[in-house]
Amino acid sequence: MKEIISKNLKKIHQKIASAAAQAGRNAEDIKMVAVTKYVPDEAVAALLELGIRDFGESRQQTLSRRAEIFCTPIRWHFIGPLQKNKIRRVIQVAHMIHSGESLDMLTAVSRIAAEENRSVNILLEVNISGEPAKHGFLPSELPQLLPEIFVLPNLKILGLMGMAGLGANETETRRQFASLRRLRDELREHLPSDSAQKFQELSMGMSDDYPLAILEGATIIRIGSAIFE
Repeated sequence: MKEIISKNLKKIHQKIASAAAQAGRNAEDIKMVAVTKYVPDEAVAALLELGIRDFGESRQQTLSRRAEIFCTPIRWHFIGPLQKNKIRRVIQVAHMIHSGESLDMLTAVSRIAAEENRSVNILLEVNISGEPAKHGFLPSELPQLLPEIFVLPNLKILGLMGMAGLGANETETRRQFASLRRLRDELREHLPSDSAQKFQELSMGMSDDYPLAILEGATIIRIGSAIFE
């Protein structure tokens, strides 16, 4: 398993470097989150041995269990839909939540974070594909909601997350990723300077499309199957 993962990681890092160079960017500015939600604990252990420290989980139970099992310093990223009854357990271990999908959810996270005396790193999830099954804010509603969002205490809102549409071709995928980048830039213009400086992350791009996401400005990519297959 470790040999396969190591070989795949080398290919991924080469593609990251190539896409970054094509975009005139520094590959070191792009963080790869290894999505381990479908793999056994042995795969997590192998990734740790290979130097990976950012891991993505989409279920609170798995996140909490693995946070107890693996004592090596790990930055856990919660990347799935967040149920309100799971918030407390998630914020106790997650370095960052990628799925801040609504004002109601953000308000709940803020309240529980205050009760836990924690500050939570969180991204605003945006439905850039327009698919009804996708979670997240509509791009058109975020500018109006920004004042309400940024006054919520105990939240560090660091940027946006989005997923390209299922089956979208390369041109459409790049268009959707570019729209998320433009939205981030537009929102930053309406934020105080201290908040705008922190609001820079773009979590976009997965195993099938991360090079395209990098070309359009991704700062975080979430890679699962490409690591393990």
